[in-house]
Amino acid sequence: MSSQRTEDKEHNHVDVNGTIFPIKNDENRSILSMPYDCIFEVLQYLNQIDLVNVCLVNRELYYLARRKLYRSIFVVILGPPIEIKMNVYNYFYTNYTIMNRADYRMDHLLKNPNLRFCQLIRFNFIKPEFYQRVQRLYPRI
Repeated sequence: MSSQRTEDKEHNHVDVNGTIFPIKNDENRSILSMPYDCIFEVLQYLNQIDLVNVCLVNRELYYLARRKLYRSIFVVILGPPIEIKMNVYNYFYTNYTIMNRADYRMDHLLKNPNLRFCQLIRFNFIKPEFYQRVQRLYPRI
């Protein structure tokens, strides 16, 4: 009987202001019980490395994180590669997925079915033929 009381017992969460909020044990509660729009909003604050890790959790989070990863792409064709840092959450790292040395993978990028999620592609340098091809294949980008 005492073990049942332990299972039914509410836990408390204290916020930074000292306010106490009761938290009930609920095995059905998960982040996926939130509306997908809310989860997608949270993903906006993650960088590329975090989003790749989120993709590994389950199918639903894979779909949502993949949408974010392919929404805005920064393509590095010339010059040194941009370091993709783990714990940096500035505007650039949370808003772009970085593709380094993309001149070797441009054909692969343009054939990638995930580009349907893409709204913006920025290049640090672009050859005219790449630009024309992107415009022809994906006029909405």
